[in-house]
Amino acid sequence: MGQAFAFVATCPTCGHAQLQNAFARPDLERLLNGGYPIEAYCTDCDEFWTVSIQKRVEIVEAVAITLAPRFAASGNLTDS
Repeated sequence: MGQAFAFVATCPTCGHAQLQNAFARPDLERLLNGGYPIEAYCTDCDEFWTVSIQKRVEIVEAVAITLAPRFAASGNLTDS
């Protein structure tokens, strides 16, 4: 299993922030790159929901930030 990636999503039913930590990074990248829905889960409501476009953007930005040091170390990151 790949490295875990966690993010917080707010449940649309109860409004509580819920930690989402069940995603392996490669699985999350596949969902993002393929345009597939990302579902979050609320432990209080026992409900799943699809995260918003805004949350997807936040996740993409967070994944990119965590990947940048790897690319820089390998020499694959160039200045434009």
